[in-house]
Amino acid sequence: MDGASLRAGAAAGLHRLKNPIRLARKILEQCPHMMLIADARTDASAKMLALPLCKPEELVSEAEWQPISAAARMNTRRSSSRPRNKAQSAPWP
Repeated sequence: MDGASLRAGAAAGLHRLKNPIRLARKILEQCPHMMLIADARTDASAKMLALPLCKPEELVSEAEWQPISAAARMNTRRSSSRPRNKAQSAPWP
């Protein structure tokens, strides 16, 4: 955000953009709008603006990924070791 002009640049819903802050900066500097929300054209827009794309899994660090995978393994062991009844498996009554 630019405090003098009260202009801002923001981006939401991004999946493959390696440096989203760079896009926010370009929105602030070059766009009449304040916010871009990702859709199917975001990849094309990023390429047009010369912003690097990456795989979504590259956006999660190893330190963040370890607890996620450990919880998934624990959940798999729990669900395979005890049978679930209908009340536990139904998402709603």
